[in-house]
Amino acid sequence: MWTYQNKPLSKNINQQLLDNIVKCQSLGKVVPAMKETQGTIAFINERVIPNIIDQMPVNYLLRYQIYDWIDSLKQPAAGNSIPIHKTVEQIKQFIIPNPYDHNYVCSDGDFEKLKKGIYCCNCGSFHLEIGEYLISCSCGYKERKERDVLRSICEYGVLQNNKDLLVNKFF
Repeated sequence: MWTYQNKPLSKNINQQLLDNIVKCQSLGKVVPAMKETQGTIAFINERVIPNIIDQMPVNYLLRYQIYDWIDSLKQPAAGNSIPIHKTVEQIKQFIIPNPYDHNYVCSDGDFEKLKKGIYCCNCGSFHLEIGEYLISCSCGYKERKERDVLRSICEYGVLQNNKDLLVNKFF
């Protein structure tokens, strides 16, 4: 059983690692280098020192051991040469594109057509009364000025994420 601060973890770390090893090894039918997959659990928090009571079915590393372990991977074991470039090309066929990884940018022409300023996030009106600390709308909605400005900056970043933030562009 895995615990942290004397509370049991909801997932069995060993089982998660073993499941992933099996998945990688099953790729060995297509990517031969994956047949020899082994797993290692790395404890990256320098203050966490595991108290391992029973023999673990997988290897584990403490933070200070990780660099040396990664460095040792550069040197393949005798007689075990893995063709890295060929392996990478074989693995690429399994990459699933991230549907959320788009670099949408509003064109300069479309951006110029947008109405500039702060709007009410309740009704969408640009007709706001700006006080010292609050921005009020005729619909009755009030919001802290700080929050409105931050919202505007975030929206600008979404629409113009390829450009520097310029105050005169959105006010």
